[in-house]
Amino acid sequence: GDRLTVVRPGPIKGPRDDTPDLLAWLRRARDGSQHIGPGSGDDHVQIVDVKDVARFLVIAIERSLYGTFNLTGSPMTFREFVDGCKIATRSSSEVVWIPAEFLHQEGLDPDPGSLGSFPFWHPEPARRGFFQISSRRAFDAGWTQRPFTETALDYLWWFDSLDPATFRWTDALTPEIEVRVIERWLNRR
Repeated sequence: GDRLTVVRPGPIKGPRDDTPDLLAWLRRARDGSQHIGPGSGDDHVQIVDVKDVARFLVIAIERSLYGTFNLTGSPMTFREFVDGCKIATRSSSEVVWIPAEFLHQEGLDPDPGSLGSFPFWHPEPARRGFFQISSRRAFDAGWTQRPFTETALDYLWWFDSLDPATFRWTDALTPEIEVRVIERWLNRR
């Protein structure tokens, strides 16, 4: 009815999120070497901080906000996303942007889920609008969003605090494959 608040967040990131999708990009950035940037960097990503979702729920309760609210945050390009990961980790890593067609030839297609070799990469136009959902109604109601770098640092800190004996993660994109594909891209004729 008219006294219902429906909240529709995008991918929620922060402490206790054990999905290693953002972790892949943060650890790649942190290692400081050369990495693949998939596509042109113009595809979109949207991530929302768990603390931002919680803050909106408090706002909705305190102000008796009713209706449907997207909490997807502001869209960023994939280039902005990767640069944000580099800023959060104070990385000097180099990103080599490689077109989707070349990555396809190398067997590195985007994963329809959020994991795989390039988590969060959903190339457009096939997935146009996927990470471009408006949160305008929530922003108009007074919601604010933490900077992506803060979200990324909280998330990375939490993963780094886990006991290595109980949490083991291996990046789907091995350094050997990444080096090979970058070399092939840079040496193409």
